[in-house]
Amino acid sequence: MNNGLNFPNHAMYEPPVILPSALTNNQYIMVFTSNLIAGYGIQYGGAVFYSTSPNGVGNWTTPSVLIENITVDNICDMADARPVWDGSRWHIFIQAVTGNYKSGSCSPTNNVYEAVGTRLSNPPSIDWNWVLQPGTSHAQQVTYVTSGVGIGEDMQWFNTAPYGGLASYPLMITYNNWSYSTDPTYLFAYLFNTGVNASAYLYGPVFTPSDGTPYFNTVYYYPDAILLGSLDAATLGNPGIGFESTCPLTDARYSYAVAIAYFPDPQSHPAQWGTPYAGPLESRTMDSVGPRMFRPKVARNEYGFIPRNGPNNTWLTHWYYNDTQINGSANNSCAGYGRYLQSDQRFSVTQLQISEQ
Repeated sequence: MNNGLNFPNHAMYEPPVILPSALTNNQYIMVFTSNLIAGYGIQYGGAVFYSTSPNGVGNWTTPSVLIENITVDNICDMADARPVWDGSRWHIFIQAVTGNYKSGSCSPTNNVYEAVGTRLSNPPSIDWNWVLQPGTSHAQQVTYVTSGVGIGEDMQWFNTAPYGGLASYPLMITYNNWSYSTDPTYLFAYLFNTGVNASAYLYGPVFTPSDGTPYFNTVYYYPDAILLGSLDAATLGNPGIGFESTCPLTDARYSYAVAIAYFPDPQSHPAQWGTPYAGPLESRTMDSVGPRMFRPKVARNEYGFIPRNGPNNTWLTHWYYNDTQINGSANNSCAGYGRYLQSDQRFSVTQLQISEQ
């Protein structure tokens, strides 16, 4: 366990990390959204930041801006960023709400937007651009929810083509739609071509695994990474894993991770239900309630998969999360993040080992 990255007075939320490869100059690369200016809210702009590390644990570089929302006129508040490589360029898919960030007045409806570039190594910012609606400064939507809350923050992206997916539709999004009237927690999946201008339905709605106790708020799990090299992969496909955090019913100041969800094969059609498993999870900060972890994410390769790289049928990677105080009061909303401008905000790291029996 290690204190990975300090970035005072910035939102530290859902930090995707890419495993080292030639594409990353053999560095771990962390990509996340946050407020553009330290100590100032979204009305002063937001950005996608990146930071690199030689070992994925420490020595993270000071986060630098990859792309800002001030160059488009319709992105108000960005919640998360999902990088994936399509074989010739990077895509970063961003869950955000439409609106004018300068007024701080955002639409209530979340959708997914896209930025593209050819490098995630220094210096990348001049190489990155928003995908725009033709002839405008509007960021182009990838999803098209028109009312309600819209796409959930746990949406995730994969390039399935190198691992048995369709070459013509290699990019896969998994997500829930909070505006879906039957059950807003259900899981959906769609496939896209590399131009992200043509899509194909894969599956959904699919029942979503959840976990709740008399002590914690109920939490729902969605795929975050897919494990390569399972002993049963030839017959059952590549299994997926998902992570989430929640808070006690009576105290929203801290968030905790209480289980890991298993998904039989997120690439398959029809998809099978996932299952949550409570386990011995460890955080840099533990208390009498459990491991403090706010919205954890796991390091994946450039396609969204984790190669089996440990001894005795194990996968070894790192888990990244915010273990600081999230809200100022026990009575705040568990879904909130009221302390994001405070100086103690950080990402911490835990090594994650998954074993196959």
